[in-house]
Amino acid sequence: MENSQQQAYMELELVNQQLSQIEQSMNITEDQILQLENAKNSLEGLKQGSEEIFFPLSPGISVSVGKVDLEKIKVAVGSQIIVDKSFEDTLKVIETHLIKFKEHKQKLIDIFDKISLKAIKLQSEIEKNQQV
Repeated sequence: MENSQQQAYMELELVNQQLSQIEQSMNITEDQILQLENAKNSLEGLKQGSEEIFFPLSPGISVSVGKVDLEKIKVAVGSQIIVDKSFEDTLKVIETHLIKFKEHKQKLIDIFDKISLKAIKLQSEIEKNQQV
């Protein structure tokens, strides 16, 4: 195998590794988006006025919690810094995080698409050289 062919194979391998890493980042980002959307939905559900809620400790294990004060929701704003926020302010925090994560996900998708095109070109180059 000639040197340029080996180099193309090595470059394709690196590109595939990059694609795998980006895909993992996209999955993590998607999980964070889903968690934030669940938190938003749960918070909005509390606004409906349930007298009692169940707080999950682990799958299948929950504790009953009395009525929640929606004007004193504990929100982490820094390293071990927790402040009370109102329902509306808490929703804004969640929505701001959702926007940031969705923008980040879109950037990852754009990068993934560019690198995928590079992988396709490299694969075509390798196949073309094999036919010669």
